[in-house]
Amino acid sequence: MRGSEGSAEPPALTPAQWLRSQALALRFALSRRLRWRRPGYVENAVGELSGLEPAVAARVEQLRTRYGCRYERRYHRLHSLENYLYLDLLDRLRSLAGGDWPEGGDWLDVGSKHFWYAPVLLDSLRPASLVGVEIEGYRIYPDGHSRHDYAQYYLTGLAGVSYRVQDVMDWRQPVDGITCFYPFLLPGTVLAWGLPVSLLRPRALFAHLADCLRPGGRLLMVNQGLDEAARAQALAEAAGLRRRHSLTVTQALLPRPAPPVLSLFVKAI
Repeated sequence: MRGSEGSAEPPALTPAQWLRSQALALRFALSRRLRWRRPGYVENAVGELSGLEPAVAARVEQLRTRYGCRYERRYHRLHSLENYLYLDLLDRLRSLAGGDWPEGGDWLDVGSKHFWYAPVLLDSLRPASLVGVEIEGYRIYPDGHSRHDYAQYYLTGLAGVSYRVQDVMDWRQPVDGITCFYPFLLPGTVLAWGLPVSLLRPRALFAHLADCLRPGGRLLMVNQGLDEAARAQALAEAAGLRRRHSLTVTQALLPRPAPPVLSLFVKAI
């Protein structure tokens, strides 16, 4: 994912961070040039999720009943559980928002990685169309497949869903809603996810996302912890978006490094 502070001054980096960023910039440039694809990725479905803690098992069953989903029939154990985690988070915010919860319309997901959670967005938002955008969609995984290869498997059979390898800053089509899970706001986070700091420009990112939304459109965002959420809220509001609902999940379905904070913003009509 990509953003910008709009300032000519780069973020302050330690020497070690600078060296890592330079190395990652070379890898990123090579990935974009190579555009590696190795079709045929298939995931071995776990079939059943055994050994869950009683509270987790009960919540998963509740989500299955509510949304008619069975992620374990298509995904391995980790991705099945991660999908239920994302659905649990969105379901909590949906309960809070009530009739204000957005459904239908055209949606854009920013920083989709290999878009394994696309079914969750379909189940919870019921979009007419959904596009996942990932700036490094040709990153190669240890099995020799790229993110793009994985995404093609995950999107098989999902009507109205597509995956594009591009910088979201080049997106020009207006949409009704944007989802943004854990946007990069600080150098350490970008480097930890294997991207150069040159792609970190959050102020311009939020301004661009606001421009992409139609009047009355929604930005649905998830952040790691309260500090990051406060930083993201300030950027979203500076871009002209207004926060309608916010929820901190202190006991997520699965352990998280920090409590997920969900926010729903709206663009003025």
